Amino acid sequence: MKVNEELGLLLQDVTQLEEQDFLFVLNSPFTGDIIADTIKMIEKNVRLAGYSQQVITRVKMISIEILQNIQKHQIITPGYNPYFVISSHAQELRIYSGNVVSDEVKLKIGERLRVYQSIDPGVIKNFYMESLKNTQVNHNSNASIGLLDIVYRANQNIDYHFKSIENNLSFFGLAVFLEAHKN
Repeated sequence: MKVNEELGLLLQDVTQLEEQDFLFVLNSPFTGDIIADTIKMIEKNVRLAGYSQQVITRVKMISIEILQNIQKHQIITPGYNPYFVISSHAQELRIYSGNVVSDEVKLKIGERLRVYQSIDPGVIKNFYMESLKNTQVNHNSNASIGLLDIVYRANQNIDYHFKSIENNLSFFGLAVFLEAHKN
């Protein structure tokens, strides 16, 4: 299944939810300029939707990490554009993303996400703080502290999947669920 089809199915599923709204949809290869502009638009849209500054900040931070991870790991493959979607449903914001990654990156991302989701919820804050203290900036790392930041800020409410597509490539889909009450 190609990403455009994947995005189409995701959008169809989201629109079937009651009381939902799309706050942002992007379906394109990601560059640094696109990410900077996207973050500004996300902040504006979440603010206009009536969310608190705390929610706006959390959504921005998670979005930055997701978008940077996509830019860093995306493999441009004909017919497979990366996507990034934010929708609201009841008292929840949902962030969906998808992109093609190498199988090597797939293994690293999958391993890290399994570890981060398995940490006891009562301990994750300490784990997160210790990880931040002990992490050195390494631009060559394949699955950096950004994934932990996403999982921590989402209170471990994430879902992800990988689908093999071709030639040692996989499609990586991520869903982040944030409790978010409007003002």
